[in-house]
Amino acid sequence: MSGIKMSKIYCAKCESDKISLDQMKCLNCGSSFTDEDIQDLLTEAYEDHLREQEGLNVVEILAGGLDKAIEELDVKAIKTFDGEKYQVWELAKSELKKLDIDESKWKDEWGFWRTAEGSNMSGNPIRRYTINNKHIKAYDGDRRLINEEVNKTLPVDERWDIDNRKYGHLLEYISEEIGASQPGNICAICVDLAKINGIKMSALFEKYNKNIMAKQGSGMS
Repeated sequence: MSGIKMSKIYCAKCESDKISLDQMKCLNCGSSFTDEDIQDLLTEAYEDHLREQEGLNVVEILAGGLDKAIEELDVKAIKTFDGEKYQVWELAKSELKKLDIDESKWKDEWGFWRTAEGSNMSGNPIRRYTINNKHIKAYDGDRRLINEEVNKTLPVDERWDIDNRKYGHLLEYISEEIGASQPGNICAICVDLAKINGIKMSALFEKYNKNIMAKQGSGMS
């Protein structure tokens, strides 16, 4: 974070910006801070800096086990979701370039990351689904659309029950409804789902798929 002009740091108790890092205290209310408190304040200020600076073009990436790569490649990024398999990171596009290196130079211990502008699902109907016992706007999959057309040709008592739009978690929906399993395709779908629900990808995972899946994948997008 050094060398970056960040947003002001505020005291959590009195909301004053009169913070002395040298004295590790708030000069307004006198509250003292530990080293951990100061680090949290700096991190919060840095997050505000990334989100508020329009020219930075902050993006979200889907990743797994990316922490060492972030550290060793000196990438300034914020981990906004950390599950058993998937992580979501926020960073500026200029910082993303540091991760975009030749695959032959990518270390196994660096995990993987993916980025996407969106998926090819924009032509599919958007319906209300229940995922992880919470409502969400999501796409009907191609197989469902085909089955619906076939159903129309069958007698009523022979039609399949395909109206249920309920899944246990986000990755189950993406796998069974959409038919996507590769990290790149999953990222693309998640980008779209986040957009149509007006939330960030990190919030999508936090709400609909927290702590699901085990590690896999390669390094490049």
